[in-house]
Amino acid sequence: MFVFYFIELMITPILMVMIGMSWRNNPPKTINKVYGYRTTRSMKSKESWEFAHRYFGRILFKLGLVITVLTIVILLIFKNSNDNTLVKVVLIILMIQVIAFILPVIPTEIALKRNFGK
Repeated sequence: MFVFYFIELMITPILMVMIGMSWRNNPPKTINKVYGYRTTRSMKSKESWEFAHRYFGRILFKLGLVITVLTIVILLIFKNSNDNTLVKVVLIILMIQVIAFILPVIPTEIALKRNFGK
């Protein structure tokens, strides 16, 4: 079960790193309602769209690296735990990863407001 949990828990941080790398260097070309960092502020202009993706991408990339290392360390610490403990640890890690994926929205929106006004 440990290998399954390890693979499962590496999906989110790897996605964070990949999306972060992609967006910080190469944001989506056009403003659209399907793909990208889509908020009211980010979609106001081409400049705000590119700024938001680069800013969000930088944070997501760094946070993804940190979450990757923390996930591996925590899993290794609990590797030999019983199944109940391991399941609880996995659920806690998953919740932390989801929060970490969403968290960069806050500083990105603050930066958009500061740089592009209301």
